[in-house]
Amino acid sequence: MKRNVFESEDMDQLDVTVSELLVATTEQSDVLVDASVSQVLQVLREKLGMDVVFVAEFDGDHHVLRQVANPEGARVHQPGEVRELEQTWCHHVVEGRLPRLVKDTAHDPAMRHAPPAPAKIGAFITTPIVLGDRQNYGTLCTYSFSANDALGDRQLQAMEKAAHHIAQAVGRRRAG
Repeated sequence: MKRNVFESEDMDQLDVTVSELLVATTEQSDVLVDASVSQVLQVLREKLGMDVVFVAEFDGDHHVLRQVANPEGARVHQPGEVRELEQTWCHHVVEGRLPRLVKDTAHDPAMRHAPPAPAKIGAFITTPIVLGDRQNYGTLCTYSFSANDALGDRQLQAMEKAAHHIAQAVGRRRAG
């Protein structure tokens, strides 16, 4: 089981880092906004001790990966990857059919009726990305290949704050 130490100060620093990366691009081009979101995902992946982090957009009946931070030297997922929305854990989380945080997918009873995963997922955190107009853009997700007992409220809160900042960046981009 994977373990990481994530103290309150770490969460505060992560929030500042995420905010700075995304706010700095407010007046910039879409390319720079995309680059800053990509940096945020990489910071989240490292600070949370997870293997993959991605932003997925819910586009009609599709789940489209928009930004991805993969493990060093690996291409587990790629931007533009599309799956049927109903077959994703992200959608099931947003619909309330799966919890937002699971430390061990192999032993959590909530996962019994989950659709098949596209990769080996041992633990995950998923949180909605809700735009200013209350529209659900999609989700911010992170997962590790193995179970992770160290996941808890602090990591979930970090993901929620990052999702909020990403929602603001997406909202500014759409308004621009």
